[in-house]
Amino acid sequence: MAWVYSKLCVQFYDYEISQGSNVLADDSGVGLYLEAGWLYRLDNGFGLEAGIKLTTMGDLTVAGTSVGIDYAF
Repeated sequence: MAWVYSKLCVQFYDYEISQGSNVLADDSGVGLYLEAGWLYRLDNGFGLEAGIKLTTMGDLTVAGTSVGIDYAF
């Protein structure tokens, strides 16, 4: 069985990006986590999934893709 899924989450963040002793970015606050993807569940409980993710943390935005295997108990 196949599903399309999405997630919308609120997250608290606190990060510091530095190079040696030079701090390039430092921020904390509340951001968003967005994800959308596809999940195929096999009859034995295992599943295959693929998705795209977007995380916003103030001035920093991170985007990526994921591929995974999961198991439902």
